[in-house]
Amino acid sequence: MPHAIKYHLTRLMDAQLATLATAGVPGRIIRKLDSKRFLLLDGQVIITTVSLPFLPVIPFSHLNLKQQMLMVGHAHHPGISKLQESDITDIEPANEPYFICDINEGEKLLGKSAVDVSDYFLRTNLHPLTAAESLALALHTNVLQRHNLIAINSNYKIGDQVISLSLSQHQPALKHATTHFADRTYGIPFYQKRV
Repeated sequence: MPHAIKYHLTRLMDAQLATLATAGVPGRIIRKLDSKRFLLLDGQVIITTVSLPFLPVIPFSHLNLKQQMLMVGHAHHPGISKLQESDITDIEPANEPYFICDINEGEKLLGKSAVDVSDYFLRTNLHPLTAAESLALALHTNVLQRHNLIAINSNYKIGDQVISLSLSQHQPALKHATTHFADRTYGIPFYQKRV
């Protein structure tokens, strides 16, 4: 990996971990994420995008939904959710904090529903985001100022409900939507790999 790119990625990782520390994430979680530094920065994982090469993600089993919603507050308004964490099921669950790599923030799939894109994800080696991954995206970027998110890799209660994250009166709000829900102000973010 060229020195300039490695320097950029190192600074990005340092900034992301500092954001988590500032948000009050326990040191043990930050250390688990930092232990993946070698994989991401020393060429063990091939990163193909420079716009958003990686994001740290904390599963709800390590930091609950309520705590993570407080972290993604916007303009001094804490995030809100009336969803019960126990009603959210990830299709590809994770047991430990991790990074997702080569992220598209959802602009490629604006205005699409989960049903519209199901074949797309079957044909490609791409993964739509979970609820926790969408919260990480909202915490580390300003994506919600551009468009809302649909996390189709998490189900709500029953299989025909997915998770959405939007700004509602300046507050990030986590809600559920049907798999047929589509709106031009909502995008479906995805990534290439998980580390």
